[in-house]
Amino acid sequence: MKPFDKVYRHYNTFMHNFKLFRVDQTLAFLNPGKDDTVADLGGGTGVYATAIARVCKKVHLFDESAKMLSIAEAQKPGNMIVHQCDITATPVADGCFDAILLSDVFHHVRDQRKLIDEIARIIKRDGTFVIMDFDARHLVTKCLGFFEQFLFGALHYKSRTSIEADLESAGFLKERELLEAPLFIQRWKKQ
Repeated sequence: MKPFDKVYRHYNTFMHNFKLFRVDQTLAFLNPGKDDTVADLGGGTGVYATAIARVCKKVHLFDESAKMLSIAEAQKPGNMIVHQCDITATPVADGCFDAILLSDVFHHVRDQRKLIDEIARIIKRDGTFVIMDFDARHLVTKCLGFFEQFLFGALHYKSRTSIEADLESAGFLKERELLEAPLFIQRWKKQ
C-alpha cells in the first residue's frame, strides 16, 4: 500500500477545506497552449490535470497511488492519460512534454535529485516547468509537516533556495515566482 492510499477518499476535501489547492494561480503560471502536451507529476486525484485538460491538447497524469488515481479515472476527460508509476522513472520518451507541473509533491520525494533529472529528461527544450510547494521555513509548513509525517512517514522539505540551485544546475532558468506563505509557485524554462 502506498502512503496516499490511506487518505485518497478524503484528500480533495481536506485540500479544499484548508484552501491548499491553487488551481487558477498554478494554471496561470503554467499557461499551456492549446496544442501542448503537459505532464502532471504526482497529480494524485487529478484536480490540476483535469483543469489543464480543458486548455491543452493532451495531459498525462502520473502518480504511484492506484487509489488516488481511481478518483482521477472516474472524472477523466478524453484527452487525459493516466500512468501509475514512480515519478522519478516515468515510462515516456525523452523531451516529450511542452510543460510539466509538480504541485505539492516535491517534499514527498526521497530522491529529489533523481526527480529533477527525470523532469529535465522528459521536458522539451524551452519547455515550461512549474513547481508549487511549501516553504520549509514557514510555521504552517512545520505544522502541516507534522501532520503529514504522521500519515505518510518521512518528508523531505528543502529550502526554496536549495530547490532553485538544484533546478539551475539541471539547466532550468527561473522566469517567475509567487510567494504566498506558506506556499510558493515558480515558473522555470528548460534551457
